Amino acid sequence: MQTTTQKATDMMVEANIASTQKTLDEWAAKFKADPVHALEWSAPVFAAAAHLRVWQEVEHYLTKITATEVVELLRERVLDRARYSESSSSQAHNLMDRDMLAAQADAISALAYAVRQEAEEGAPR
Repeated sequence: MQTTTQKATDMMVEANIASTQKTLDEWAAKFKADPVHALEWSAPVFAAAAHLRVWQEVEHYLTKITATEVVELLRERVLDRARYSESSSSQAHNLMDRDMLAAQADAISALAYAVRQEAEEGAPR
């Protein structure tokens, strides 16, 4: 049986996936209408795509490991990327790399908060 915090965590993950998917869908419609203009103003789309990927990964991981373990997994990834950052000749690749790192950091913050809330409830997650 899920605790209130576990349910809230699941809802948070679902809400983040839905929100970022909506941003991407809206941009796709703009791209269809005017590709040049959409690409000129596409920076937020990189962030949305990165957040979508990270939250989809979190959703998957939560079916296999605890939220605490997901936080640690993401934390290790962020630390590794910070230690061993790469630079590409592709500007798009570099933007996505930056936004993936930020999205992982955002997910760590959100999940760590949920884990702390759960610890206060006294239930393991």
